[in-house]
Amino acid sequence: MLFITGRQTERCTVILELYQHFYPSQSASLFDTPKRHPSGKNSEGAGGMGKKRKQQAIEHDEIVRRFASRLRELRHARGMTQAELARQSQVTTTYIGRLENQGAAPGIDLVARLAVALGVELNELLPTIDPPDPVDVLREQAQRLFAGLLPGADRETLQLLVPFLARLAESPAAGR
Repeated sequence: MLFITGRQTERCTVILELYQHFYPSQSASLFDTPKRHPSGKNSEGAGGMGKKRKQQAIEHDEIVRRFASRLRELRHARGMTQAELARQSQVTTTYIGRLENQGAAPGIDLVARLAVALGVELNELLPTIDPPDPVDVLREQAQRLFAGLLPGADRETLQLLVPFLARLAESPAAGR
């Protein structure tokens, strides 16, 4: 068994991250020990030289896409790099990249560490629905306010409102 201490740990972490970056399909089993068959042989066959199974892409739930998007958005808003977030949440930079690209679904303990590292509440990382389009929200709000204002509007209100609406209708933004 190999024991690593001090600065060697940092070097090994960097080497492992580079290895994972360039050999992602092999890095998952880099430090795994081969499983033993009851007959005493490795499960990979004699000498451990068996064929590797082709990994199938995992179909994640919609929440993983939303989580990935929100994680990237919050990280950028905080001005953090993937490496900074990885260090503060005690995972590899490669794994942060996989999370942001929907390649992995984190455990709840990691979501908690990410929330602490980003300085947000846990629920801010787990949006349950897509955020509404801000333009649509503002449009609905304007319609609601206008519909509430118009029926009870007096002459003064209408005299202020009509020229204002006319100018808005003439503006270049109204054509969009």
